[in-house]
Amino acid sequence: MSKPFHFEAKWCLNSSFEDTLRRFWATHSDRLPAKLINVGLHLQQWSRSRFHEEKRSRLKLEQRLSALIDQDPTGKVLAKILKVQLGLNLEADKEKVYLSQRARVNWLQNGDRNTSFFHKATVAHHNCNRILGLEDESGQWVSNPDDMIRVVMKHFGDLFMASDSGGDDRVLNLVENRISSSMNENLLKTFTKDEIWLAVKSMSPLKAPGIDGYPALFYQQYWHIIGDEVTHFCLEVLNGRVEFGEINKTHLVLIPKVDKPKNLSQFRPISLCNVLYKIIAKVLVNRMSPYLDGCIDEAQGAFIPGRQISDNTLIAYEVQFSLKMKKKGKK
Repeated sequence: MSKPFHFEAKWCLNSSFEDTLRRFWATHSDRLPAKLINVGLHLQQWSRSRFHEEKRSRLKLEQRLSALIDQDPTGKVLAKILKVQLGLNLEADKEKVYLSQRARVNWLQNGDRNTSFFHKATVAHHNCNRILGLEDESGQWVSNPDDMIRVVMKHFGDLFMASDSGGDDRVLNLVENRISSSMNENLLKTFTKDEIWLAVKSMSPLKAPGIDGYPALFYQQYWHIIGDEVTHFCLEVLNGRVEFGEINKTHLVLIPKVDKPKNLSQFRPISLCNVLYKIIAKVLVNRMSPYLDGCIDEAQGAFIPGRQISDNTLIAYEVQFSLKMKKKGKK
């Protein structure tokens, strides 16, 4: 089984990568989802072909630096040492980016080259993600991969399967109309290129990618190459001219809630969507955000900028504390 494609952030540090991507991108004329898959296969082959070359290049730089240090420190020698050192620093940066991308460490930003830390975080991240066995619905422990898949499929099938609960008209008729005609006109306006780019640049660059293996960094860094086609595809979907079934596929990932989880209730499922899907969703969110404040009750502690779910918890604690402290009086 071949390894699935995964865009490497360290490729952006390679001076030849942009020209390589431009060449691969111009080679294919498929629809965008298929084109991304085909370009990914080319990039995967390109990366494999460069792996040993980069390793040899780094070894040569280290040997060159060692030889230069043993020479008399003339101006010409010092200039060569500086040039070689810059090359080694670039290789170290590539290694740091490679490990930090896998470690999923978001709080540690630029400036720290502690690659041993990233390596340990990567190993811990992989160990945490391994599921060696699960309890089925009867409490029996299963460790065979096929049996675990069966348990997972049944659990989430029962959990998310739609049930026939009748029409919602009776409930919806009680909902107060909050969207005015002018607001509705703004919501129904044709989507634009600027809205697509605004959504792309506001995304976190290295969040876990979806099935196609591309993080938001790929779109942000090489928008001048792929931007026109991405914009055209997203606008076709947003303006109702194309169905989005091609990109509506996700990886379902189980995040442990506790140490050493045993059953599926101890996991939190998340869906890793393709960035194309995220772009379209984010454009819709940006379009609706200015009007949510008028649609969602002020008692609701989420979904609106400036509101947090924890606010309601803090208010409840304050009320409880006030009731305990109030010993006398009618109020």
